[in-house]
Amino acid sequence: MSKFTLITGLLVVSAAVLLSGCKSDCEKLVAQLEECSDRDKPTDKERAEFIEKCEKNKDKEPYSEWLPCAAKGGCDDFKACMEEAEKKREEAFKKKMMEEDLAEIQKAIDEKKFGETPMGCYGLDRDDVAEEIKAKCAEFSQQVITALTTEITTLRDEGKEDSEMWTKCYNLEEAAKKVSEEDGKKAKQLCEEAKAAADMKKTMELAQKNIDNKIIDFPWECDNTVEALEKIVSDWSKEKVAEVAKKCYLELGTIIMADKVPGMKYSCSYPLEKIIKGAVKWNLSSPEFDALREQAKPLCEP
Repeated sequence: MSKFTLITGLLVVSAAVLLSGCKSDCEKLVAQLEECSDRDKPTDKERAEFIEKCEKNKDKEPYSEWLPCAAKGGCDDFKACMEEAEKKREEAFKKKMMEEDLAEIQKAIDEKKFGETPMGCYGLDRDDVAEEIKAKCAEFSQQVITALTTEITTLRDEGKEDSEMWTKCYNLEEAAKKVSEEDGKKAKQLCEEAKAAADMKKTMELAQKNIDNKIIDFPWECDNTVEALEKIVSDWSKEKVAEVAKKCYLELGTIIMADKVPGMKYSCSYPLEKIIKGAVKWNLSSPEFDALREQAKPLCEP
């Protein structure tokens, strides 16, 4: 169905009534619409309402675009004119929407509102998206990446938890993926590091508490944190997993072994097995720990 047909479906009027004495452009327009359409005729009331509205809004859309077509002689020229008028109106509408979208995106950039993606930045893979919108959305995405990367990196380095971490990471990853697949992977890795850092801080504090108070207990969090850090392939995780391993298996492990090994007679306890296994894996050593390990070898490393 053409735009012309849609228009005439709404505005159809009887030319027969008007041809006897067309006095205005609006009357000429409805006469042409009636003559050039095969749609059902409107009532006299509908016809009168359209003419009245047209007369009052000649300088406004859509009438300002339609009225020049009333002067066209034949239906072919009239229809072509109306189609062109609707095309111009559609282009003007798209331009207006683009300007509104650009303003919304710029406002989000200026006010650093990175919690939500502007509506204009959705569906950028469509063929009809203006290059100006794509460029402005790319600018917005880069701003999101810069701001959230800085914020999440700080949270990671301080080992802090954040109730909005999931949302921040989602927004960061979505923005980064729009730049490139590699940027998306980097964003995901940073978020994994930030979550692991918060858990790591708790584990390190718990292990240090046991060391300071000589509490003979090997926290299950030690193994869990080490395993979580191992799954993250990055220079940061390599450094941090070594710190956790040293704190848990060597420093706390030495205190636990000093308490358990001298009186050990029949078997190696599970905590001692984990401590020794961790120390071996991470190549941890100290004179005191090595001496205790040697003493425990007959039962723990037969």
